[in-house]
Amino acid sequence: MKQEIKLQSLLKPQNGVISLCCYCGEQVRNAQKLCSTCRTKKGRERILEQNIEILKNLRKKDYCLGEVALPVA
Repeated sequence: MKQEIKLQSLLKPQNGVISLCCYCGEQVRNAQKLCSTCRTKKGRERILEQNIEILKNLRKKDYCLGEVALPVA
C-alpha cells in the first residue's frame, strides 16, 4: 500500500517580507491586510463556519476541550 504525501510549499518573501492575512493566515501581497477571500463578509463567515466544524470534530476526538477563541466574522 503506497501512501502519498503532499508537501506544502514554503511561503515566499516579497521584498524581504512575508505578509499574512490578519484573519486566516494565508499569504498575501505586501500592501494587503486581508486575503481575497477574507475581504468579503461572506468569505469570512464561510471560513468561520469551517473552523467551527473543525473544532467540533476535534472535540469529538477529545482534543481542544478548553475554551477556544475564534475570530468574529
